Amino acid sequence: MGQRPTPRTAHSRPIVVSPRPRRTPDHILITGASRGIGRAIAEGLAARGAAVAINYRGNKAAAEDVVNTITAAGGRAVAVPGDVSDLAAVPRMFDQAEAELGPLDIVVSNAAIVINKPFADYTLEDYQDTFDTNTRGAFLVLQQAAARVRENGRIIAISSGGTRLLLTGTTAASWVTAQNIGAGGGVM
Repeated sequence: MGQRPTPRTAHSRPIVVSPRPRRTPDHILITGASRGIGRAIAEGLAARGAAVAINYRGNKAAAEDVVNTITAAGGRAVAVPGDVSDLAAVPRMFDQAEAELGPLDIVVSNAAIVINKPFADYTLEDYQDTFDTNTRGAFLVLQQAAARVRENGRIIAISSGGTRLLLTGTTAASWVTAQNIGAGGGVM
Protein backbone atom coordinates (compact mmCIF):
# COMPACT_ATOMS: atom_id res chain seq x y z
CA MET A 1 0.00 0.00 0.00
CA GLY A 2 1.21 3.48 -0.85
CA GLN A 3 1.39 6.42 1.46
CA ARG A 4 -1.87 8.33 1.87
CA PRO A 5 -1.84 11.84 0.44
CA THR A 6 -1.77 14.75 2.88
CA PRO A 7 -5.30 16.14 3.34
CA ARG A 8 -5.64 19.56 1.76
CA THR A 9 -8.07 22.46 1.91
CA ALA A 10 -9.87 23.86 -1.12
CA HIS A 11 -6.85 26.15 -1.62
CA SER A 12 -4.40 23.18 -1.73
CA ARG A 13 -2.76 24.00 1.60
CA PRO A 14 -2.10 21.02 3.87
CA ILE A 15 -4.48 20.56 6.78
CA VAL A 16 -2.55 20.39 10.03
CA VAL A 17 -4.23 18.41 12.77
CA SER A 18 -2.75 19.30 16.13
CA PRO A 19 -3.04 17.04 19.13
CA ARG A 20 -5.08 18.31 22.06
CA PRO A 21 -3.07 20.96 23.90
CA ARG A 22 -1.52 19.40 27.01
CA ARG A 23 -2.21 20.82 30.42
CA THR A 24 -0.28 18.89 32.98
CA PRO A 25 -1.72 17.29 34.92
CA ASP A 26 -5.17 16.57 33.51
CA HIS A 27 -7.94 16.69 36.10
CA ILE A 28 -10.13 13.62 35.67
CA LEU A 29 -13.33 12.43 37.35
CA ILE A 30 -13.97 8.69 37.01
CA THR A 31 -17.29 7.28 38.19
CA GLY A 32 -17.32 3.79 39.64
CA ALA A 33 -13.57 3.99 40.21
CA SER A 34 -13.31 2.17 43.54
CA ARG A 35 -12.83 -1.22 41.85
CA GLY A 36 -12.70 -3.10 38.58
CA ILE A 37 -12.26 -1.27 35.29
CA GLY A 38 -12.69 2.14 36.96
CA ARG A 39 -9.88 1.45 39.40
CA ALA A 40 -7.58 0.29 36.60
CA ILE A 41 -8.36 3.42 34.58
CA ALA A 42 -7.71 5.67 37.60
CA GLU A 43 -4.41 4.00 38.47
CA GLY A 44 -3.25 4.04 34.85
CA LEU A 45 -4.08 7.71 34.30
CA ALA A 46 -2.54 8.70 37.64
CA ALA A 47 0.64 6.84 36.70
CA ARG A 48 0.79 9.08 33.61
CA GLY A 49 0.53 12.22 35.72
CA ALA A 50 -3.21 12.90 35.87
CA ALA A 51 -4.93 14.05 39.05
CA VAL A 52 -7.94 11.78 39.53
CA ALA A 53 -11.20 11.94 41.46
CA ILE A 54 -12.26 8.44 42.51
CA ASN A 55 -16.07 8.32 42.59
CA TYR A 56 -17.79 5.65 44.68
CA ARG A 57 -21.36 5.00 45.76
CA GLY A 58 -21.08 3.02 48.96
CA ASN A 59 -17.67 1.46 49.51
CA LYS A 60 -15.61 4.29 50.99
CA ALA A 61 -12.86 1.89 52.13
CA ALA A 62 -12.35 0.62 48.57
CA ALA A 63 -12.19 4.18 47.21
CA GLU A 64 -9.70 5.19 49.91
CA ASP A 65 -7.60 2.14 49.02
CA VAL A 66 -7.39 3.36 45.41
CA VAL A 67 -6.48 6.87 46.61
CA ASN A 68 -3.80 5.45 48.94
CA THR A 69 -2.35 3.28 46.17
CA ILE A 70 -2.12 6.27 43.82
CA THR A 71 -0.71 8.70 46.38
CA ALA A 72 1.83 6.12 47.63
CA ALA A 73 3.14 5.98 44.06
CA GLY A 74 3.48 9.79 44.02
CA GLY A 75 0.20 10.55 42.26
CA ARG A 76 -2.66 12.84 43.16
CA ALA A 77 -6.10 11.39 43.92
CA VAL A 78 -9.18 12.16 45.98
CA ALA A 79 -12.22 10.06 46.90
CA VAL A 80 -15.54 11.59 45.86
CA PRO A 81 -18.78 10.01 47.11
CA GLY A 82 -21.95 10.13 45.05
CA ASP A 83 -24.68 7.94 43.64
CA VAL A 84 -24.69 8.57 39.87
CA SER A 85 -28.44 7.91 39.73
CA ASP A 86 -29.23 10.67 42.24
CA LEU A 87 -30.13 13.96 40.53
CA ALA A 88 -28.88 16.05 43.48
CA ALA A 89 -25.75 13.97 44.17
CA VAL A 90 -24.23 14.21 40.68
CA PRO A 91 -23.66 18.01 40.73
CA ARG A 92 -22.25 17.73 44.28
CA MET A 93 -19.86 15.04 43.06
CA PHE A 94 -18.64 17.33 40.27
CA ASP A 95 -18.43 20.28 42.70
CA GLN A 96 -16.20 18.30 45.08
CA ALA A 97 -13.96 17.00 42.29
CA GLU A 98 -13.48 20.54 40.93
CA ALA A 99 -12.91 22.00 44.41
CA GLU A 100 -10.18 19.47 45.16
CA LEU A 101 -8.53 19.09 41.74
CA GLY A 102 -9.46 22.15 39.70
CA PRO A 103 -11.51 22.41 36.50
CA LEU A 104 -12.13 19.02 34.89
CA ASP A 105 -10.44 18.09 31.63
CA ILE A 106 -11.86 14.59 31.35
CA VAL A 107 -14.86 12.74 32.76
CA VAL A 108 -15.10 8.95 32.49
CA SER A 109 -18.63 7.63 33.00
CA ASN A 110 -17.89 4.11 34.16
CA ALA A 111 -20.29 3.36 37.06
CA ALA A 112 -22.54 0.37 36.47
CA ILE A 113 -23.98 -2.55 38.36
CA VAL A 114 -25.00 -6.10 37.56
CA ILE A 115 -27.18 -8.03 39.98
CA ASN A 116 -26.29 -11.59 39.15
CA LYS A 117 -29.01 -13.96 40.26
CA PRO A 118 -31.62 -16.13 38.57
CA PHE A 119 -34.34 -14.21 36.79
CA ALA A 120 -37.06 -15.79 38.95
CA ASP A 121 -35.37 -14.26 42.02
CA TYR A 122 -34.89 -10.81 40.48
CA THR A 123 -37.12 -8.22 42.15
CA LEU A 124 -38.59 -5.03 40.80
CA GLU A 125 -36.24 -3.18 43.17
CA ASP A 126 -33.28 -5.03 41.62
CA TYR A 127 -34.44 -3.99 38.17
CA GLN A 128 -34.98 -0.37 39.25
CA ASP A 129 -31.53 -0.17 40.89
CA THR A 130 -29.89 -1.60 37.76
CA PHE A 131 -31.79 0.73 35.43
CA ASP A 132 -31.25 3.79 37.64
CA THR A 133 -27.49 3.24 37.89
CA ASN A 134 -26.72 2.02 34.38
CA THR A 135 -29.09 4.21 32.34
CA ARG A 136 -30.22 7.20 34.40
CA GLY A 137 -26.78 7.46 36.02
CA ALA A 138 -24.97 7.51 32.69
CA PHE A 139 -27.36 10.21 31.44
CA LEU A 140 -26.91 12.40 34.52
CA VAL A 141 -23.12 12.10 34.53
CA LEU A 142 -22.75 12.73 30.79
CA GLN A 143 -25.12 15.72 30.95
CA GLN A 144 -23.21 17.25 33.87
CA ALA A 145 -19.90 16.55 32.11
CA ALA A 146 -21.12 18.28 28.95
CA ALA A 147 -21.74 21.42 31.00
CA ARG A 148 -18.47 21.34 32.96
CA VAL A 149 -15.57 19.81 31.07
CA ARG A 150 -13.07 22.45 29.92
CA GLU A 151 -12.60 23.36 26.28
CA ASN A 152 -10.67 20.65 24.40
CA GLY A 153 -11.56 18.20 27.17
CA ARG A 154 -12.97 14.72 26.78
CA ILE A 155 -16.08 12.88 27.92
CA ILE A 156 -15.79 9.10 27.85
CA ALA A 157 -18.62 6.60 28.37
CA ILE A 158 -17.53 3.06 29.24
CA SER A 159 -19.61 0.01 28.46
CA SER A 160 -18.56 -3.57 29.06
CA GLY A 161 -19.08 -6.55 26.80
CA GLY A 162 -21.80 -7.64 29.22
CA THR A 163 -24.14 -5.12 27.61
CA ARG A 164 -23.98 -7.07 24.35
CA LEU A 165 -24.44 -10.57 25.68
CA LEU A 166 -27.14 -12.39 27.62
CA LEU A 167 -24.95 -14.72 29.64
CA THR A 168 -26.09 -17.79 31.54
CA GLY A 169 -26.73 -16.82 35.15
CA THR A 170 -27.47 -13.18 34.42
CA THR A 171 -30.92 -11.71 34.38
CA ALA A 172 -32.96 -10.45 31.51
CA ALA A 173 -33.18 -7.07 33.23
CA SER A 174 -29.48 -6.45 32.64
CA TRP A 175 -29.96 -7.23 28.97
CA VAL A 176 -33.06 -5.04 28.74
CA THR A 177 -31.19 -2.16 30.40
CA ALA A 178 -28.37 -2.53 27.89
CA GLN A 179 -30.83 -2.41 25.02
CA ASN A 180 -32.53 0.69 26.49
CA ILE A 181 -29.25 2.63 26.40
CA GLY A 182 -28.46 1.37 22.93
CA ALA A 183 -25.39 -0.54 24.02
CA GLY A 184 -25.95 -3.14 21.34
CA GLY A 185 -24.54 -0.63 18.88
CA GLY A 186 -22.81 1.91 21.11
CA VAL A 187 -23.69 3.96 24.14
CA MET A 188 -25.97 6.98 23.70
